Amino acid sequence: MTDITNEKYTELELYDLQLYEQLEYLERNIASIEQDLADPPDDSLPDDIDAEALPETIKALELECDQLRAELASAFQEGVIKTTALQSLNASHLVIKNLYPEDPEQRSHLFQEIEKRDDLVSEYLLAFEELRPYQTWIKETEANIIEVQQENRQLMASIIKAEGVAKESALAREATQRIEKLEREAAVKSDALDRQQAASARESSSAPSEDFQRATEEGGSQRRREELSEEDLQLRTRNMLEFARNVLQGIIVESGIDWSESERWLQVILTVGEEV
Repeated sequence: MTDITNEKYTELELYDLQLYEQLEYLERNIASIEQDLADPPDDSLPDDIDAEALPETIKALELECDQLRAELASAFQEGVIKTTALQSLNASHLVIKNLYPEDPEQRSHLFQEIEKRDDLVSEYLLAFEELRPYQTWIKETEANIIEVQQENRQLMASIIKAEGVAKESALAREATQRIEKLEREAAVKSDALDRQQAASARESSSAPSEDFQRATEEGGSQRRREELSEEDLQLRTRNMLEFARNVLQGIIVESGIDWSESERWLQVILTVGEEV
């Protein structure tokens, strides 16, 4: 069957047509076989047919004819059933329509609900279009908030870092002031010791000598006193410097300054740590 035929007939009609063609084919075959059996063309048999096996051949052909008749009857019955079912289906809508007639009010109510649905959909689309700029603004605002939060984090980190630097600077200034104060006090004490030593030397050089012998006798004891005075002065100076060094180390350590990372304070620690 061509596509045009398929377009003209339904599936059931095509199936009926195929059954009809098959029925005609079987009828032609049966008629031909019956004609051959009833009126053979001549008494001679074909070379490929054995005369002794002819009854068996005829019996086999009769059985085949019976089988074809049974198939034909079954196909015909199936076609009748399908045709009847199709006719019943075609007439069913009329029966249903008569048994259950449509309610005009219900149909009108259905149309009203459909119109209401269309109106609501239109309102939703309009509201969605009106809200679109606000949605865009909300997204932009959220992006700006994220940027501001990042900037605030960076500023907070900078503030914390600046506070740490300021604290270190304040501690460094305080330590510097204490060191300068100790240096001034040490310088004042060192000047006082120098003046005291110079005064002692002037007094020793300006003392009157009664005679050469007395000066000779007392010369050794005077030198011993001067040597003792110099040793005492060096000891006192060393003790003062040791005290100043210990105080300076304590101030630097307690101030919290990271002296290991600062070249200046590292040099100060190494300097005050040298042996006096």
